[in-house]
Amino acid sequence: MVFNRDTNQCDDPANVHEICGTFRDCEGRDDGRYPDIDRKCQYYFTCYARKFMGHNPCPAGLVFNFALQTCDYITDIGPPCGINPNMTSSPLEQLG
Repeated sequence: MVFNRDTNQCDDPANVHEICGTFRDCEGRDDGRYPDIDRKCQYYFTCYARKFMGHNPCPAGLVFNFALQTCDYITDIGPPCGINPNMTSSPLEQLG
């Protein structure tokens, strides 16, 4: 469920417009948080029991660190979310 600004209630993501309404497929994903690559990792989404639970923003200036499961500085994360070439990141197929 995500917040629907039109109805001021929680609603199925399919019924909600951007930004809250962006749906991500969690089928085949483990429970956890995943960076939203389409939003330059400034947002992350949560999967639980193979279901999409919604998006959350990182605070200004931070991006999502998949390895630590939290928002972090871009310099402390490897690609595709960060710029540190010395940091390894999770496989891209897990992030998309």
